Amino acid sequence: MIPHINTTYGVTVVIKGRPYHVSVFDAQYEEILDSLHCSEDYVLDLLEETARKVEAAANLTPNMDYNGGVVYHRGIPMHGYAVDKLVGFIEADMDPAPLARFLERLEANPSLQTREDLYQFLEYGKMPITERGTFLAYKAIRADWKDIHSGTFDNSIGSFCQMPRSKVDDRKENTCSRGLHVCSFDYLPHFSHANGHVVIVEIDPADVVSIPVDYNNTKMRVSAY
Repeated sequence: MIPHINTTYGVTVVIKGRPYHVSVFDAQYEEILDSLHCSEDYVLDLLEETARKVEAAANLTPNMDYNGGVVYHRGIPMHGYAVDKLVGFIEADMDPAPLARFLERLEANPSLQTREDLYQFLEYGKMPITERGTFLAYKAIRADWKDIHSGTFDNSIGSFCQMPRSKVDDRKENTCSRGLHVCSFDYLPHFSHANGHVVIVEIDPADVVSIPVDYNNTKMRVSAY
């Protein structure tokens, strides 16, 4: 049998000294599993057919590419939950562009914790990613379109709100603290007022500062939206 390891995400085989990874989403996944008792040349032909298909999506962004089951950013391999999702999209022949652009923007975020946690936060809160790689969230505001806490930020449609990142509390254990607050839909009952508005805001992943641990990770602090 050809040396291999089968995981939740797919199977990795080693043929002639080179590793090959096939995602569980790939149409040839079961066929390749069934062929592991065959000759190396036979399996290699199957793997190269898969590689030709998925590497057609190699140029994800100007700084990101995909090769041999690995996503690279400026030549450095990327890892993590969201990267595994991106590989799954590529190998399932789904459009990887929005998530790739999201990850490109996220790489500009100086917080390692945020880079590791943000995509799962969005999944949990059912918060969509846009074609541009930004994402959408909700914000409850006053009837006069100002923020509830200070009453100084104008949240009327089309406005841009921003504060210095250094003024936003980056400690996730601090549940209510300094920063611009946005949330998932499920958090709105904790925050909205009957006489106010709820608006949808667009956020650059680079501007997310912290995801507090309260309320099941359904709100966050950002420096701009």
